[in-house]
Amino acid sequence: MKTLIFLFISIILFWNCQPSKSATDSICNNDNMPAYDYRAKIVGEMTPEIDSLLRIEKRRDIFKPCQKMSYRVIYKDSLNQVISDEIIKITPTGNRWKIDPEKQDEILIEYSYDSSKLDIIESHFLNQHFTRFDWQRSEITGITENVEKVWMHPFRSNQYHMTEILPFPQVVLPIRIGKKWTDSEIDLSDYPGEWKGLRVRSRFEVVAKESVKTPYADIDSCWKIEASSQIPLGTSYMTYWFHETFGFIKFESTNYIGQSLDMELIQVEMVQ
Repeated sequence: MKTLIFLFISIILFWNCQPSKSATDSICNNDNMPAYDYRAKIVGEMTPEIDSLLRIEKRRDIFKPCQKMSYRVIYKDSLNQVISDEIIKITPTGNRWKIDPEKQDEILIEYSYDSSKLDIIESHFLNQHFTRFDWQRSEITGITENVEKVWMHPFRSNQYHMTEILPFPQVVLPIRIGKKWTDSEIDLSDYPGEWKGLRVRSRFEVVAKESVKTPYADIDSCWKIEASSQIPLGTSYMTYWFHETFGFIKFESTNYIGQSLDMELIQVEMVQ
């Protein structure tokens, strides 16, 4: 009997002493993903129809499955006073994003914030309809990386709903200084409040190739991209730097009322 009791206690102690798993540990999958993304080939201008699906060769040079990239993100008001300063972690899970599995892979975004400052943060929201919504510790969204483009959904939960009206981070390949493009219009019809029914149109230009100093490393050969997005309420601006190994390493953004959102890479690590 004593032996059984001792064994039972030992099992309980062993179980309780196991390290707790993070959201990344439980969701990350390093299995091989498909070799291609798909893009619809459209025919006709007045009444466009899908002619076929084009296979686009995939890449996973930047958004490697189970590679966690951590960023320091500082949100300031129009007077340059800090509203929030926190770490956000982005991890490709190795899975396809269920909402758009033909074109996008899945990333986990992990937030960290001080709940004691929620009232202050929410008082600065561009769209006040978003105050008192459920704050998120993590969310799943999508990214694209293939031979044609690198593109990602920005983090849009909590105080970052403003990124919906900023240019979405992206690079159209092949990249070169002087290259320009426009993004597809984003329809905000489903958004309530002052954004209801608005459409966002963004423009991009590659303006330089330079070295960038980040807390993670001094990174050479970064493409500097200047972008703007317009809605009837005003124009927002974003400058960001893209590296062909580390991806989007630094952002400097200003929305249409003068608030700023700056982000830079601070750590890269494999979680498996």
